[in-house]
Amino acid sequence: MYSIGEIEAMLGVSAAALRYYEKEGMIPEGARDEQGRREYKAEQIEYIQVILMLRRTGMSVDELKNVVKIIEKGDEAKGERVVFMLEHKKKIEEQIAVLICI
Repeated sequence: MYSIGEIEAMLGVSAAALRYYEKEGMIPEGARDEQGRREYKAEQIEYIQVILMLRRTGMSVDELKNVVKIIEKGDEAKGERVVFMLEHKKKIEEQIAVLICI
């Protein structure tokens, strides 16, 4: 189990962002210790890493919420995940093409 401070240091994400992602349902809610402080497991850290990576690509919060819903469906939604990510890739490629022309 990791504290919110350890996650901040490990992944370079603020406590406020972690709380927001949790509140918005993008990461599974963490357990709480005896003092009521959040504790994160490896599974939650994986969600956080995916969210941070996708945010760096410009993915919106609403799109992230959709990705999380698709991930939670498991293997049955593998095709849906691929389609969603290919659409996001296309958006990024379009942005790159515009930036190259500037």
